[in-house]
Amino acid sequence: MVSTVSTAFFFILSIFVITNSLIVLRFVDFQEILSLLTNETLPEAELSGQTYDKSNSLNYLSERLINAKTQAFRRIAYEEIEDTINQINKLELEKNKDVYIREQLNIVANEFYDLDLLIEQRIQYQEIVANKTKEMYKLHESALAMKNRMGGLDSESRQVVLWAIDFSELVALMGKVLTIERLVQARQLQKMIEHRFESLLQESDFTVANSNDSPKKLTEQLQIVLFAEKGLFPTRIKELRSIGKSTGRGNFVRNLVSDYSQQVQFSSLELNRLVIDEIDSTKIHIVEQTRIVTISAVLSVLFLVGVIFFLRVIIIKRLILLSHNVLRRLAGKKVDLNLKGNDEISDIAESFNYFAEKVEEQKEKLHALSLTDGLTGIANRRALDNQLEQELRFAERQGYQLSILMLDIDSFKEYNDHYGHLAGDDSLKEVANALVACQRRRVDFVARYGGEEFLFLLPDTPAAGARKIAELILKTISSLKIKHEWSTTSAYLSVSIGLSTYKHEDNISALELISYADEALFEAKEQGKNRCVSYEKIHAQKK
Repeated sequence: MVSTVSTAFFFILSIFVITNSLIVLRFVDFQEILSLLTNETLPEAELSGQTYDKSNSLNYLSERLINAKTQAFRRIAYEEIEDTINQINKLELEKNKDVYIREQLNIVANEFYDLDLLIEQRIQYQEIVANKTKEMYKLHESALAMKNRMGGLDSESRQVVLWAIDFSELVALMGKVLTIERLVQARQLQKMIEHRFESLLQESDFTVANSNDSPKKLTEQLQIVLFAEKGLFPTRIKELRSIGKSTGRGNFVRNLVSDYSQQVQFSSLELNRLVIDEIDSTKIHIVEQTRIVTISAVLSVLFLVGVIFFLRVIIIKRLILLSHNVLRRLAGKKVDLNLKGNDEISDIAESFNYFAEKVEEQKEKLHALSLTDGLTGIANRRALDNQLEQELRFAERQGYQLSILMLDIDSFKEYNDHYGHLAGDDSLKEVANALVACQRRRVDFVARYGGEEFLFLLPDTPAAGARKIAELILKTISSLKIKHEWSTTSAYLSVSIGLSTYKHEDNISALELISYADEALFEAKEQGKNRCVSYEKIHAQKK
């Protein structure tokens, strides 16, 4: 009896030891897997996400560098690019995984350096062209002044007038060279200008009484301004070549940055796949160990039943639930990964939940950035297109009117030319903020349409109501008191507005509605700017 009891006790004790040993080994294995996920895989995935965000920002920064108009703006853009590349390089070193991606980043950095040199050279040529252009027009003013002083009908006066006319025509030809963008066309004008100048030089070989300047002197000065080694024409040719080189290199850099971003994105997706594979492997491991523990529990009768119950209720089910919820969360479903308890499993669940929230937050930020104008902070063209299509469909279904206001800043090119592009950017921000302040309803929508143009959507608003908003906008922009000495309309920055309204019976598309507003905007410009013109009014006048 004692032997039987001892044997049974020994058997139960053996099963208990084996069972507990299996439990301990199983828990250790699972803890190692979870530790690997928490300490290595998940942090690496977060670093990959940060690297992808930074690489995407290089696309925007490259556009800023390519479109730089001044040396200061170029330096700022290039310094931001260098800083972003250094941050990416630091993240790649922390991952210490893909040598190919780091090498590709070095290539991107070198290409940005070469591009910066080309942009710097292009801006230098543009500055020289601008200075020489001023000198050319100053000489032109002197020639016109000489012609105006010669008011008589004698031969000398007629000779001065003919010379001044040819002088003006030559300056006009040179002005045309400044407007064309193709090197071939500039070369085609070169012979004509040189021939006209030879004729002008021959015509200028006379003196004018009672004048400090002579036609010959002004013509020779013009020759130096136009044809010297650093004259206007040679420098303009160099500028066009530089523009071609920088444009080609800029396109190459864009493609290179895009390839790098895709490579980083691919690496991040591969890492996410690895996380899913490791979780699947963990799930299989749990199922296999559960089967072994179940068999041992049956042999240990009631004692091991209690152990199995403890394992399944306290540990196994929670782990399976965690694994299942993680897979569902990675699949995009809204699942809370937090588990009740105060142990390692709940900590791991909390870590998973934190990581998932961070990933979703980054996705939302990326989506918001794709619909936001980087300069003004309001909606961009892509967001506008989406919103306009939705509002137009809704207006069709509900049968209400939809009005849009297209705004354009008056004489904005002159503002940029004389106050600088940084000041131009600041004025765009102020105008955008003013438009947002003019929103009277939550459904009103303001977006940057492109350049200095903005669009104001007014759902469920007839033309009369839209005109009131337009008048409010004109008044608000005027109250900003943004100084604009070079405007032909006002001493301060102003806008012109074109208004068009969709009615249910019109049956027009979003593109047509915008084109009507654009036509009204053009008419507002023609009528003197700083005003609002309705397409319906124009249409009625034409009829």
